[in-house]
Amino acid sequence: MATSVSEPTQARRAADRLLQLVPWRPVLLAWAASRVLTVFVLMVLGARNPPHPDITRMVMWDGGWYQLIATHGYGAPPVAGVWSVWPFFPLYPVLVSGLHLLGSPYSFAQVVVANAALLVALAGVWRLARRHVSATAAGYAVWITALFPGAITFTMGYPDSLFLAGAVWAFVFLEERRPVACGLAALVATASRPNGFVVAISLVVAVVVQHRRRDREQARTLAAVVGPSALFLVVWMGVCWYHTGDPLVFFSAKSAWVEYTLVEAPTYLPASLHVLMAVLLVLPFVLSIRRQPPAWIVLVALSLLPSLALGVVGLGRYAVQCFPLAIAAGALLDRWGARAARLLIAGSAAAIVG
Repeated sequence: MATSVSEPTQARRAADRLLQLVPWRPVLLAWAASRVLTVFVLMVLGARNPPHPDITRMVMWDGGWYQLIATHGYGAPPVAGVWSVWPFFPLYPVLVSGLHLLGSPYSFAQVVVANAALLVALAGVWRLARRHVSATAAGYAVWITALFPGAITFTMGYPDSLFLAGAVWAFVFLEERRPVACGLAALVATASRPNGFVVAISLVVAVVVQHRRRDREQARTLAAVVGPSALFLVVWMGVCWYHTGDPLVFFSAKSAWVEYTLVEAPTYLPASLHVLMAVLLVLPFVLSIRRQPPAWIVLVALSLLPSLALGVVGLGRYAVQCFPLAIAAGALLDRWGARAARLLIAGSAAAIVG
């Protein structure tokens, strides 16, 4: 009799502990609702022959380059002034190739990886936001991350959600004093995007602030947190050097793309829209900057400021991938009240359709 009573009790306790870590209901709700909306926008409203659904809209733009890498690898060295696959990092296409080996079509595998990673990322955003602000603000931060206009690529064949998942969980694990897990999560972010190393740099700041003494514990923590990302970069630069003769080809090959700086943005409407999206998310963070952890400030600065000179098309994406901005926005909406928060989040969803 005792065994039959204790087993359900233990199961309930385990479920309660899981819900304390992540309230899957609000996270799942935001994830599912945003997936329905963005898939409809891309496949139906954005179809070449509406109203017939068009799955190719889910893997357009950079998604085509990642599919090319997944199917054929990186291939020959880039030709000066010609677009190539070399600016794109390997983790995402490797995962897509893995699903393809299990029988999935490439396009479907791209969408599955991107959207599954977003669910993991939203759980991390909620957990970190709840710890730093409140449960209500955490819910708003999740909805903002899922429904901000720049988040449209979280649905598509892009590594954006993979990068966000690695970045946010790296900070979650660091605050829980789990440096090995933190380092592995940072590795996911680093191997997802060419600028993913900014996560490792900001984690160094967090470790130095968290462990003020210069002792062995700090050195071990830094090695665990930064080591995997540093090793990946060294290996990847070696691979690039071997195949192209340029260890920084992922940076130099990007010069083939036409970019618009902040000064040039007014001459190109999409560039202006990206700047506007970034400003809308950055503003709540700036207004509360005195309350922000130093490492978060470093992460925001390193993630966004280089784009002002290198190219602002994509800035709306980069801003929503920067979890401190969504958390600051969630905290602001919490102060404004539920009615204002719902109206603004609904407006953001409408902007996705626009």
